[in-house]
This record gives sequence, C-alpha cells and structure tokens, in this order.
Amino acid sequence: MTSFRIPDLTPEQIDQVVRDMDEQGYARVANFFDEDTIAAARRYVVEELDKHSGEYFSYIGRDAVRGSLLADLGGSARLCNIFSRIYQRGTGKAPPDSGTFQVLRVLSGRTGLEQSYRFHYDAYVVTALVPIAIPSDAGAKRGDLIIYPKLRGIRSNVVFNVLEKILLQNPVARRIARSDFMRRLLKAKVLRMSPGDIYFFWGYQSLHGNEPCDASSVRATGLFHFADPHENSFLVTAIQGLRRRHERRIRERAMARSAHLTS
Repeated sequence: MTSFRIPDLTPEQIDQVVRDMDEQGYARVANFFDEDTIAAARRYVVEELDKHSGEYFSYIGRDAVRGSLLADLGGSARLCNIFSRIYQRGTGKAPPDSGTFQVLRVLSGRTGLEQSYRFHYDAYVVTALVPIAIPSDAGAKRGDLIIYPKLRGIRSNVVFNVLEKILLQNPVARRIARSDFMRRLLKAKVLRMSPGDIYFFWGYQSLHGNEPCDASSVRATGLFHFADPHENSFLVTAIQGLRRRHERRIRERAMARSAHLTS
C-alpha cells in the first residue's frame, strides 16, 4: 500500500479557505497531495475502469474502495480535523462527531457524457473535491465543475430539504441551470481543476454539476463530504440506498452495452 501525506493547515489557512468559500464560491489549496499519492490513486482508477469496460462508474462510501489508498485518505484523522475546523469556522457551530463520507466518480466513454450537467445539492455541509485524472489535451472537454455558490441555507426540516432537491434536481431544472442566462444571473463559478490540489466548497448550499468530458478521456475525482444535517433521518438513509442502487444499474447497463458492442 502506498503511503500518503496530508499536510496540516494553519489557523490562518483555515480562515483563508473559509473566506474564499464565502466570497468566490470555492477555496483551492494548491499542491495539497504529492505526486506519488495522486499517481497511486490514478493507478487504482485505471484498474477499476478496466473492470467497467472504460465506461462511467462511481463508488459510494468507503467500503466500496476498501483496500485502496482512497479508503485510507477517507479515513484520515487529519483530513477529518481539517473538515471540522472549516465547518466550525464557517458556521460558528461545534462540528459533529463524525467522519467523512466519500465518493469516487469516474467519467469516461459514452455513459460519462450522459453524466454532464446533473446539477445537485450535496447532502453534506462541506465538500472537498480531489482531482485524480483530468483531461489535459489542448481543446479537450475537461468536465470543469460549475458552482452556483450558496443558493440556499441549511434546512432544519428534512422533508422540505428533500422536496427542494426534487424541484431542482430534475431534467427541466438542470437544463435551465446550464443556460448562459442563468450562469450570468446567478454568477456561476467555473472550477478548472488540477490534480494535486484540493478544492473546498459549501456542497449542501451550492448547486453544482460538471460540464461534459470527452468520451475518449478520463475525468476522475474523489469527493469527501463532512457534516450531514439530517444524518439521523430515515428518509435520507432511504434516499442514499436508492442512489446506490441507481449507480449500480448505470454500471451494469454500461458493461452490458460494451459487451454487446465488442461481441
């Protein structure tokens, strides 16, 4: 197993991260991960992508990446401490006594293109995005992240939160959100990511989704989430279970399609 190093952030750096999240919609900490760590994560992605016939897949939760460097990163006490400090500094509240929730998301092939502009709110207050592989060819579609910063507050009522997400996370609303008019009106931020850096934003409050990534390229990101305001809700647990089944069906369809094309 490849070892990794997560640098600590000083109080001044935490303050700057929170200011950037509030003022520009996201914060970037450059060169957070060393080249060996990113290279090891990229090797894992390549191995898993081969299992999925070069098509889109996502792994939800730490168990899904058990035994990999990504699982170790998600379980890092230092990373969790950084999340806690950002949360406390940004919200003025004591951080929850919980770890991080993670997702590995890999866009590739035709099914990767179908994942474009799927705008959504995260279930967690703080999100960190770790680019693992980003297309670098000149003129390539990179899958840049579009963020509409802090469009809503943290909801106290889980039912209202779910209804709000249903209204905004559907094909019609997503088509509106991707329009140039809405980008100008709501002052969307476009995040061009670079492997080795880490990016923080208020995932629960900020509507976000990625632009297209070329089918012949690979865009892989690790997403780490902290502080679910509704973590004890049966409704949220049920929705997370539905999401896992939905992602599994996407993977199965992609593999079946690839097998049919090569037969």
